[in-house]
Amino acid sequence: SSTKFACWGKTSKEALIGYGGDEKKIIVTGCPRYDSLIKKHGFKLKDDIYKIFDLNNDDKVVVYATNVMPEQELMFTALAKACNELNLKLILALHPADKEEFYQNICSKNNWKLFVNRDFANLFSLINYSELLVTKASTVAIEAMIIDKPIITMNFTTAPDRLPFAKMGAAIGVYKPDDLKNAISEVINKEEIRNKLKKKAEEFLK
Repeated sequence: SSTKFACWGKTSKEALIGYGGDEKKIIVTGCPRYDSLIKKHGFKLKDDIYKIFDLNNDDKVVVYATNVMPEQELMFTALAKACNELNLKLILALHPADKEEFYQNICSKNNWKLFVNRDFANLFSLINYSELLVTKASTVAIEAMIIDKPIITMNFTTAPDRLPFAKMGAAIGVYKPDDLKNAISEVINKEEIRNKLKKKAEEFLK
């Protein structure tokens, strides 16, 4: 039998103990795939990333990590509308089970331009040069926290959040479509909010 168990963090260690694991054998090592994010190794230059999406150097970007949810049309419409009104470029990081055509159709109806990241190798560089990441329940939010980017989570249902980012203060939780535009504006423009999110994100990642 194994003499040692490696796990990502405190939460996973507590879970293993809860399942009957021997606390003395469980060691928190972190996740190796995150090492390069912490050091920001391998990130592409901003000019190269912006060229992929035909953006101007002074464009401000919001990354949306999608989820396949019943309310995804409501979420995306609210987010795209808010970004359009705030003159922000919204770039989709599609969930593997998601379909780009779904979002293209919504944008076509509203005369919005759609940007989609189609190469996972560019994702972390893209997040690094963005203003913030928006999601419902994507674990890409963890990578964004490591890269030191603020997070907004959307939940327009009556059900609890699927992941505890907002509950733990590591993200701004938005629960009504009409509140989304103001939340995005405040995160971008208020340093005190970004600093608070950064502190809570650091606590969450521990």
